Amino acid sequence: MRRIITIFAALSLMLLALPAIAEREAPATAEREAPAAEAPAEEAPVEEAPVEEAPAEEAAAEEAAAEEAAEEAPAEEAPAEEAPASEKDKDKEREKERDRPSAVGVFELSLDPIADNNPYSTGGKVRLTALSNGDINVKVHAWGTAPSLVHALHIHAIADGSGGFVTGTCPTIAADGVLDQPLDGLINTVEGIPAYGVIVQSLTTVGDTSAASGLAVDRFPVSNSTGWLEYNRTFTPTDPGVWEDLGNVQVVLHGIDLNENGVYDFEAAGASELDPAIPQEATIPSLCAAPRH
Repeated sequence: MRRIITIFAALSLMLLALPAIAEREAPATAEREAPAAEAPAEEAPVEEAPVEEAPAEEAAAEEAAAEEAAEEAPAEEAPAEEAPASEKDKDKEREKERDRPSAVGVFELSLDPIADNNPYSTGGKVRLTALSNGDINVKVHAWGTAPSLVHALHIHAIADGSGGFVTGTCPTIAADGVLDQPLDGLINTVEGIPAYGVIVQSLTTVGDTSAASGLAVDRFPVSNSTGWLEYNRTFTPTDPGVWEDLGNVQVVLHGIDLNENGVYDFEAAGASELDPAIPQEATIPSLCAAPRH
């Protein structure tokens, strides 16, 4: 009996202890179960991330496409912008063509040595063009001239008494000594006047082109080191007869280095009959071009 009572007492104590044990184990159980319950909440953003990035990729693609379209737009529009400019350029060219004077007379002459004046193998060509606006263009190519020296260049003509010119020629050695000039075996400028006439235009490179610039030696063309000379100038003639009768004029190139010392001096032939301050070598006619009718 006493053993039974002891057993019942032990059972009673155990029953009384169960609630306390349950309270101690409950927090531990809650702590162990909490991570399992929270895990889905933490994983939710990971699962949703691809869904959020998809629109960002599409937006980037759309922005890239928009940038490409913006870059291509000017290239596509360029022809439309250039077209008006091209048309304007064409219009300007057409206006220039309308305003550009046309040639109403072209005369080509051959430059040949005068008598026995020039010891060199020389020659050249002349092209005279009368333009519709009253100007003339003169082109001269000459070779074998005194190297690296200035060469006076003129248009000469013989008046016909009515404002025009008669066709002249180039002088021969027969002209030596005419018009009271020395008989020296050379044809100077004055001795050539009966053949080619007086100066009517000075073919200077700049400035005045009238006969008054006939001795403007600082404004005439200079040959290169091999004796090649070029001249090209368009101007309005100071003598109206030059344009009207351009086919009846002569072109004369002056200057010969007779003693071949590289300068024009007084030693070879003395002073010029045109100006005693200028050597004869600087004014003596070297080449002449006359019409061949």
